[in-house]
Amino acid sequence: MAGTMDIVKIILLAASAGVVLANMFVSYRVVNDDTLERHQKYFQCALIWLLPLLGAGLCYALTREPEMKIRGYSKINSLYDDANAHIGYGDGPGGYHGGGDQ
Repeated sequence: MAGTMDIVKIILLAASAGVVLANMFVSYRVVNDDTLERHQKYFQCALIWLLPLLGAGLCYALTREPEMKIRGYSKINSLYDDANAHIGYGDGPGGYHGGGDQ
């Protein structure tokens, strides 16, 4: 019986250490986020430590890096440009109709 209690204590200690490390990591990200104002940083750090798992998850999601842009264009614009590349729009012999002798 004593062996199982030791295992439970070790598991609880490891889980607690994991939560503390996660809170420290997210708190560091919040404090070093230049896009947040001081009162926002205070509020988010309080949320992280008062609601350890929920607060840290929410604040981590809010401070994530934005997704990488594709050379300044969105994916939709690049698809649109590729789809209309064959039409011509007045720069070829067919003018606005994409070809043919008129």
